Amino acid sequence: MCWQKGFEIGRLLLIISSQGQQGINFIRQEVCLSRVFIFFAVIISLILSPLNASANILSNKVEANPRFSKNIKIYLVDLSRSVEKETVLTGLESIREQIANVYGDQYSSPALSYYFWVPVRGVNDRKFFEPIFNAEIDKSLWVSVRSQVGGRANQINVLEKLRTQGGLWSRLISSSSINGCANFVMSQLSAPGLFGKSLANVSRDVCNQATRTRNGYAKMKSGVESYLSGQNKTSGGSDILGAIAKLDDEINRKSGLASYSKIELIFVSDGLHSTPALNLKRSLLSSPGSSCNLGRNSASSIKYDPRRVSVRMYGIGEGRSTITADTEALRAPLREFWQCFWGNKGIDKLEFGQLEDLGMG
Repeated sequence: MCWQKGFEIGRLLLIISSQGQQGINFIRQEVCLSRVFIFFAVIISLILSPLNASANILSNKVEANPRFSKNIKIYLVDLSRSVEKETVLTGLESIREQIANVYGDQYSSPALSYYFWVPVRGVNDRKFFEPIFNAEIDKSLWVSVRSQVGGRANQINVLEKLRTQGGLWSRLISSSSINGCANFVMSQLSAPGLFGKSLANVSRDVCNQATRTRNGYAKMKSGVESYLSGQNKTSGGSDILGAIAKLDDEINRKSGLASYSKIELIFVSDGLHSTPALNLKRSLLSSPGSSCNLGRNSASSIKYDPRRVSVRMYGIGEGRSTITADTEALRAPLREFWQCFWGNKGIDKLEFGQLEDLGMG
């Protein structure tokens, strides 16, 4: 391309030599127009080519969505009265503490994890994931601030108060009560760019999501209490394998668990699956030496990626104090059953823990 540049320079010199001052003025005008053209080309390029899908350099707002967490914790809680109620409830208290401290030092950092629980009941009881704190709640907090607070700097200021370690979210979740939530939140979030109706709207939205999270935790706690105290009864037995089959359905589904890079499965159970098809207690007591083969054969063909999925089982072989006659005889074969079961699904590093250790990890 050098010859083209040389030709252009020659053309400009010819204009100057032939037209004198008039030629010089023509060149100045041409250079000026070129600079204007370049300026507008850059501006148009920035507008048409955003830095990301939701914001560009000209925006006066934070990004449209938060950075969603890629981690999820799922608690599978046995409701068949096979474990001690008070021990379980004490251990599950840690979930609320974790959610209260789910945000880090930076307002824009993703939540440390999302939290769900699965009630493990009888074979005919519906298996479902109950949300406690999920991406929908996380997004609602962010979007409310972005849509109601004026100016990016003001939005960041409010998000820093709400969505950082020890901030407003932490206090709302860990508090024993949030009566008068709206007035409290307004007093904490009032700032430049957030006042009047907008302040009331953000405060309402924050309180709604805090209440939703607290209710999710309370629903788990009341469910555990009512079933383990005998007020409610399952349809019979303890369908642990059915709950795992529900996980199998979700593990590779794009709208399910496939979007997470770290999945923690936390079982709270004595590990005694009991359905008409398989009474694990009876099978292991009658033939404890076959526990590993039985575990392998009970596992579905769906494999879990150990780089993404970890499994911890609390309470295996513990049982309740009133039904522990066979506890010692069952403990070793039960562990072997589950070790071989998960090993056949790709999880070689299965972790066991006592119920009293639940929540300490």
